[in-house]
Amino acid sequence: MAERDAVGQHRAGLVQRVPRGGLGAREHNNVLLRMAYGDPKDPVVMRIEVFPKERTMVPQAEQQLTVIARYSDGHIEDVTRGALFEANDKDMATAEPSGLVKFASQPGDVGIMIRYQSKVAVFRATVPLGAPVQHLPIAKNFVDESVFKKLKRIGLPPSEIADDATFIRRLTLDLAGRLPNADETSAFLADKSATKRDVLIDRLLASGDYADYFANFWGALLRNQRSSINGRTEPYMRGTFAFHSWIRDSLASNKPYDQFAREVLAASGDIAENPPVAWYRQVKTAQNQLEDAAQLFLGLRLQCAQCHHHPYEKWSQADYYSFGAFFSQVSRKPGSQPGEELVFAKRGAPTMANKKNNVALKPAGLGEKPLDIPADEDARHALWTKILARLDTQDVKIKDLVKATEGFTPGDIELASQRAASIAFDRARKGIEPSHITSYDFVQSISRTNASITSQIAKQFAEESKKFGRA
Repeated sequence: MAERDAVGQHRAGLVQRVPRGGLGAREHNNVLLRMAYGDPKDPVVMRIEVFPKERTMVPQAEQQLTVIARYSDGHIEDVTRGALFEANDKDMATAEPSGLVKFASQPGDVGIMIRYQSKVAVFRATVPLGAPVQHLPIAKNFVDESVFKKLKRIGLPPSEIADDATFIRRLTLDLAGRLPNADETSAFLADKSATKRDVLIDRLLASGDYADYFANFWGALLRNQRSSINGRTEPYMRGTFAFHSWIRDSLASNKPYDQFAREVLAASGDIAENPPVAWYRQVKTAQNQLEDAAQLFLGLRLQCAQCHHHPYEKWSQADYYSFGAFFSQVSRKPGSQPGEELVFAKRGAPTMANKKNNVALKPAGLGEKPLDIPADEDARHALWTKILARLDTQDVKIKDLVKATEGFTPGDIELASQRAASIAFDRARKGIEPSHITSYDFVQSISRTNASITSQIAKQFAEESKKFGRA
């Protein structure tokens, strides 16, 4: 607060922070009028845009940004003087309250986040290293083409292609969780075929080692862990082993991804009959369930929106509780074994109350209109239908997603491709090394390394999903 004062602009429940000394007479009067005479029916900001959106800069240069707000009644305003600007790497660039960006001498990518009321935009800039890029590998796909194009633009020579010994070691560790044995390594090094790397990927994905290794990975994401009741772990052990076996069998059979996710989110019954019910053993409340589902299957953390509008995103409290309404029917009763539970959807209109105003909200996909779901239907099935409508990944197999993202890097993101890009990012974070998919949030305020790739990845997923049949 040393550089800025907070002026409460109560308009549709939003607060606008205004920079000290940054408002002219027109902007100042506009704020005061809205504070005194604002009406909930007044036009509200739908989105903001920054100009320019991206640029290639030279060291120690400056760039003035302009921010435009688009309102619900169709009119636009220049809101640069009332917006907040923040660089994601202050060693590369700093942003003044006026929107003037000053670059240092350090090369690389930098993003300037712009906030106005509840809306966010990002200006992205590249300061080239300027080194000569003379030798590039042959591009094998659109990812290579996009990456090589950027390497040339920023003057950054690529790393050398990994040799065969390095490749088999890294790939076997990443897909099978082990080192290759001596026979595998010798055979691979002796193979002179041009397609041997592709063949190795297919062979490892078809192996039991892959299913074993990734069952542990997915088990961690789905919270499959032992819990104790009165100090005893036995009541939960059966369900833990059953859920692990179900995950492993799903991977080994290359179960379609939409089926895998639906069977988890909409799981009902007893653990003995339907092991994915074990997920609900760890996520007890509708709040836990909506947050876990959003983070795991959409790559989004919605926790901030529980109490207030997300400060760096577009998700509101209405989005949070409408999404949670899909889980409002989930109920449970004692199962067939001590300490186990039977999960079911109780009859009743699915709604979830906004804790701030106690208004009951109907189920709605993020950013979408509410749904009228009959009281005798399980709203969770409608939830996955909404997610699939966004993702367009029906019939895509789990192994196909892993294979398709070998070498991909994350770029710009639309909600329609959150899951595809989430997996792509995970595979690209360390080449093809697995880690938590949910370790990354796909929000508007993050500056992308290569903003053109993920939309192409999502398009490919959508096209490929029409080709894969169910096993």
